[in-house]
Amino acid sequence: MTIDQLPPGQVPSGQLPSRGALSAVEKSAADTSAVELSFGAPAGQGPVRVATVLDRLVKSFGAPSSTAIELVFSDWESLVGPQMAGHVRPLGVEDDCLVLAVADPAWASQVRWLGPELVSRLARRDPQWGIERVEIRVVPESS
Repeated sequence: MTIDQLPPGQVPSGQLPSRGALSAVEKSAADTSAVELSFGAPAGQGPVRVATVLDRLVKSFGAPSSTAIELVFSDWESLVGPQMAGHVRPLGVEDDCLVLAVADPAWASQVRWLGPELVSRLARRDPQWGIERVEIRVVPESS
């Protein structure tokens, strides 16, 4: 089959279509001027750091920013104090919940009791974090 015998918009495999061979749908899909890039910089303002774009995207889903999560992990001892930090560690953030690990069920009870205070401390640190509750998981220490 020669190129003249192909239906409009199709090309033999391994060849790129010419500009005239694009269908109307393909042309509108290729028109990037109609696409709104809401997570990047406005057109003509240069590149945007990937971390900035990802933070905006994650925040649009209602999750805390990577900066907030980093602060929880790096400043954990200052947030909860040295005694609690020795027995309780952050595992991560799931939606509006800070997930914590403890090695002993007694500490799990203590942290559940202190959970509202911890949420208040986090909110005072940065209200936009969106942490509204704490979940405790007993994770035995490996020997």
